[in-house]
Amino acid sequence: MNIKNWRLKSKFIAALLAVGIIPYAILGGISQWMTIDGLTRQTFEKFMAIRDLKKHEMAQFYLDRENDVAILANTPYVINALETLSSSFNVEGGVESGRFIGQKDGQFQAPADYRHLHDEFLRNSPFT
Repeated sequence: MNIKNWRLKSKFIAALLAVGIIPYAILGGISQWMTIDGLTRQTFEKFMAIRDLKKHEMAQFYLDRENDVAILANTPYVINALETLSSSFNVEGGVESGRFIGQKDGQFQAPADYRHLHDEFLRNSPFT
């Protein structure tokens, strides 16, 4: 179909439709892109805020547990138990007795079964 063969009425209708529809289509595409971009940015910022909040909560949790351990470690019962354990260990000959299994070059070497479990824990730990 050649545009020269169209009647003047059809040409005006086509021109007005092109002038009206093309800008609306362009504006629609731009607004859709801006909306998607804004929502993506807003969601990302919310996730970042949640991440920071959880990070702070975890740090506070571990700080509280550390304080709990410090308080418990300074109770008379724990101090007495550690002193009793130390004196019992020394009475039995201490490290030099040869009964302290796992000691090698001043370092404690865990049994292979324990190392296997510990290594598996570390591999699956969310904190490593």
